[in-house]
Amino acid sequence: MISQKACDEFYAKKNSEETLKVGRLNVESPTGDTIFNLGGTNGSSGSEFAYVRNSKRTQVHDTGSKTTVIFPQKNGTLAIQEDNYTKTEVDAKINSAKWTVKKSANGWLKDPNTGLIIQWGYRSKERKEGNSYTINFPTAFSSSVYSITTSSKAHNTSADTMFVGIAYDVTTRGFNYYVRGVGGSNDTFMDGYYWMAIGV
Repeated sequence: MISQKACDEFYAKKNSEETLKVGRLNVESPTGDTIFNLGGTNGSSGSEFAYVRNSKRTQVHDTGSKTTVIFPQKNGTLAIQEDNYTKTEVDAKINSAKWTVKKSANGWLKDPNTGLIIQWGYRSKERKEGNSYTINFPTAFSSSVYSITTSSKAHNTSADTMFVGIAYDVTTRGFNYYVRGVGGSNDTFMDGYYWMAIGV
């Protein structure tokens, strides 16, 4: 240590306001935490650079905002400034990880992280081609269709006939929706048919 007026041999004088030039400054406490305060008076303000003995960790604490930065006990170099992201960069990363959606009666929901797509749709019974409907997915799956679920919509449930939907000729671009009546063929109380597909 190179000492000036602020030092008495190897120790700095208490409350000294003299300029101190050193090559290496050791701050040690044999029993408690070691705290080096910058810009404060008796720890009442400023920033504290501390070594916490019990947890064996190094931390920087701003007494004004009560913000603490804790340095992990890991090998290697920890970069602070270079790893910072601007708000624009953070927003871009968040937006790139968001699900995208087409919100409509025939729409889809996409997960950009896994490629999973959930699609849904509705077909009114008036648009039936014979006993089936041609369903084109709102957006094509890239490789596989995992599941297709069908259901019916009715405005009256007093009839004894139940209609079920069967998906066949399934491709990544669509499928045929076959409608079959169970217990009869009277579909006057039916409005249409829903479907939902999951795939990638």
